[in-house]
Amino acid sequence: MKCFLFPDIGRVDEALQLHMDGLEANEHVTIRMGMDDEKNGMWNSTIITKADNHGKLLIGDNEQTEENIFSQLIWNLRPIDGKNAEPYTLSKEQTTLNLHIDIEGNSSQRTESRTISRIFKEDYVAEEELPTDLHLTGTYFYPIRKRNLPSLIILGSTSGLTANHLAALFASRGYGAIGLSLAGDTVHGEQTKKSQSQLPIEDVQQVVKWLKNHPSTDEEKIVLYGVSKNSELALLAASKDKNIRGVIAVCPSTHVFQSLHSKRRQSPWTEQGKGVPFIPLSNSFSMLFQSLKEKVKQDQKSTNELYERSLNKYKQKGRTDAIIKVENINGPVLLLSGKEDTYWPSYSMAESIKERLIKNSFPYLVQHSSFEFTGHSFTYPYLPCLFSNNSLLHTDDLIHKSAQAGEKAWAETITFLSKHFPPAKIPTEAIPFQTIGK
Repeated sequence: MKCFLFPDIGRVDEALQLHMDGLEANEHVTIRMGMDDEKNGMWNSTIITKADNHGKLLIGDNEQTEENIFSQLIWNLRPIDGKNAEPYTLSKEQTTLNLHIDIEGNSSQRTESRTISRIFKEDYVAEEELPTDLHLTGTYFYPIRKRNLPSLIILGSTSGLTANHLAALFASRGYGAIGLSLAGDTVHGEQTKKSQSQLPIEDVQQVVKWLKNHPSTDEEKIVLYGVSKNSELALLAASKDKNIRGVIAVCPSTHVFQSLHSKRRQSPWTEQGKGVPFIPLSNSFSMLFQSLKEKVKQDQKSTNELYERSLNKYKQKGRTDAIIKVENINGPVLLLSGKEDTYWPSYSMAESIKERLIKNSFPYLVQHSSFEFTGHSFTYPYLPCLFSNNSLLHTDDLIHKSAQAGEKAWAETITFLSKHFPPAKIPTEAIPFQTIGK
């Protein structure tokens, strides 16, 4: 009797495979998964599947067409004490997820147990802190002994992961990647203290310049990656710096909107010491935005309506100064959006960005991939999918489909990068995966 679970140690975005025999034909098999989380203690999930006619259980097999059961198990992980459930997030220091898996044949009583580790950073990835004179806090991850690397700059945290988690993951795939901590991010256990209610565009440009001059970097292949408000920053910065050769904007914005980190109405970004033109938010509740999250929890549609109302009011005045001139971007653009976005209308804004680029005869690829049943955030592959009950990010009864969309969005991202910015070739350890004869 054999049971192979692969990989026992692998990247967090790698699919899991299970080949197991010794079961009874067509018997039901219970698979349980457990995870010890720093904030909420033990998490678990359970799923029941069936062995085939030969008493074999194959999950993640290349010939299978149905969804990988392990994806469902991870997405369904919930704290055992549901009362204390919080949205799933990782601390900056947490670099590994340890998952315990129990498998039991309900008739044969055959059992197997395995513990697997899911990592963000491979052993061949080096880290380098950005120099303090760059004004922004960040870490550069890159495969050691590699040159001419296409590189990404991750602007801030997203969807339960810090910028460093994403940067380490991209580096493990053969890229150089900087994780930048921006306003509201947590660094070394504390929220960033530097006021970034008005972030100078020049600060991002200085990071680009530093990366361009790094001996590991291909200076012609630097990409910005941003989500939500930071996608606004990515598109804006790229429109003003020819050294940036591509953008991945998740839930993007067509315009610069008011800062979220100031009690006053002001621009979130500055250029040459002056605020970049922005659209003020027309909020009828009070002088904005001290307690946005608390207000929004009472009405999940309010922020979407707020942004649409503000944008329409701005256009009715005939103003155009706050629009991001995406046609000036010096490379291909990938736009990802959710059609159920209740934070701001990212789907329609992404469509408008694409239309503007086509109208201006944009010489590079522009791709807009939109997804049903997902909102203002995408769950990254093979991570728990849990958001607060009042979350703007997902509709509770569509969490599973939203997680599927997140997996597809990640695949779109990797395909886009591989096509336009091919990664360095990383030697992989040859581990023969033993299959069970059919």
